[in-house]
Amino acid sequence: MSIHRATLHITYWKPLLKAAGLPRDTRFHDLRHTAASLMLGQNIPLPVVSHVLGHSNPAITGTVYAHMLSNMSVYGAEAMDQIL
Repeated sequence: MSIHRATLHITYWKPLLKAAGLPRDTRFHDLRHTAASLMLGQNIPLPVVSHVLGHSNPAITGTVYAHMLSNMSVYGAEAMDQIL
């Protein structure tokens, strides 16, 4: 049995949003973007985040989330300070 997009949205997505206390207009892609941003913010390596998102190439992830990667240089510098 196949599930139609509208049925999936009304039967499953909207109840999940309500149970989670999220706004009714939250899109699946919003949660995907949030998850990727949180992973990168926790210094999870780009190839791992790319794999979780299902991107065919980490360069795609890097392009989409470049704004998050610019902050990672600070973490790199801090790590080097601790090592040295």
